[in-house]
Amino acid sequence: MDNQESSPQLLIPTIPAGDCPAGNLVEVLNYIFQTYLGAATINIPGLGDVTPAEIASLQATDISLQSQIDAIRGAVRYGTGVAAAGDSTVVVTFATVLPTAQYDIHIELVDTSTGATAACSWSILSKTQAGFSLRLIDIPATITSFNYSARQII
Repeated sequence: MDNQESSPQLLIPTIPAGDCPAGNLVEVLNYIFQTYLGAATINIPGLGDVTPAEIASLQATDISLQSQIDAIRGAVRYGTGVAAAGDSTVVVTFATVLPTAQYDIHIELVDTSTGATAACSWSILSKTQAGFSLRLIDIPATITSFNYSARQII
């Protein structure tokens, strides 16, 4: 399947010297595009060496990879929650449930005075397929939100 021996080519029929249509530029270009570029072909050296079995194998690999991508997309939830100063309990509900309650949770508390993430204490109280509850501990007043991601353990 090595098709790098020579560069791909765009093969366009030669426009005869006597073929000079009349009209404005748009009409002339449209005529040339439709008459000559429409008949163009692309020659990719070595492409004919690909067998139907190899094409079927590539298609199967593509389908398998797409299924894996879809599974990963379906196994991650993320969003933003509201944090209150001091100690509080926050309930996060996912827009769509995860397949199981077996997932990792990542939390970033955002300090509004700096825009940076802040190191504060938190703990997970419970997890379900639909979301989780989070205990925020000794949160300063400058932290008013948090970013979360929940990733299904596959």
